Amino acid sequence: MALRSPARSFALLALVALALPALEACHEPPPRDPTNALETARLDYEDAVKLLDGKSYLEASSALKNVAKKHAYTKYGRLAQLRLADLDFAQDKIAEALKGYRAYVKDHPADKEEVAYARSRIAEGEYAQIATSFLLAATEERDQTPILEAYRELRGFMRDFSDSPRMPKFRDMLDEVVSRLVGHELAVAAFYMNRANYTAAEARVNYALFTYVPPRFWDAEEPMATIEPVLTDKRNYVTECLLLRAEIARKQHAWAKARDTYELIVSRYGDHPAVAAARAELASLPREPSVATAP
Repeated sequence: MALRSPARSFALLALVALALPALEACHEPPPRDPTNALETARLDYEDAVKLLDGKSYLEASSALKNVAKKHAYTKYGRLAQLRLADLDFAQDKIAEALKGYRAYVKDHPADKEEVAYARSRIAEGEYAQIATSFLLAATEERDQTPILEAYRELRGFMRDFSDSPRMPKFRDMLDEVVSRLVGHELAVAAFYMNRANYTAAEARVNYALFTYVPPRFWDAEEPMATIEPVLTDKRNYVTECLLLRAEIARKQHAWAKARDTYELIVSRYGDHPAVAAARAELASLPREPSVATAP
């Protein structure tokens, strides 16, 4: 067998050395394509959402946090932040969820659809927190702060997103919130009435009407049929306010004021049960004495 000459072996080694970089270059991964990176973010996000939808909350939390961190500069990273708030909401961690939704609204105001969604969840979350404040204490003593927060968020959402398909649901929630706020004012008014402090009682009734119920919903100057409903008053809080205001006027012997209020109910509320009560009270009202004219 013929031996290779040293010169030939050296030449072969040199060729191999020259070829190695080219071979290594062939096996290097191609530069990351931004389109592929976005697709990876989308797939990672969808996998995390599947875990959330499947109520695998521990795994979903880890996956969503990974997407939020790994793909922070993509829309999927932002959406993962929103889903983390949803995760808290699903586990009844309402305070944590509200913090997450509010952070999203503040940090990403240009994401119109997502901001609308976050605002709706904030309103729902504030509404969900009301119940715990109503376990103890009489109506006139209860802290109204959680209810006021829900009121502000619901009214704000309904004002800013009036075309939302969820408007009927939010209208019902607002009805409940307004009913509780008005109920509180009426309870305080009754407290003052029992002590014959009719001025203070009337002030609380008027505060309820002018603060929580737009006057156009109970003022006879605008026909009821022309009003686009924001409140449905399923709980009759407007008519309760008006009936109590008329009763306070009767206690003060302000017959004209009482008559005007009863007539407002009769003219505005059609076949509402309060109309029958107002008619009966109207019939029992004494006429104010006419002022004698000078001879």
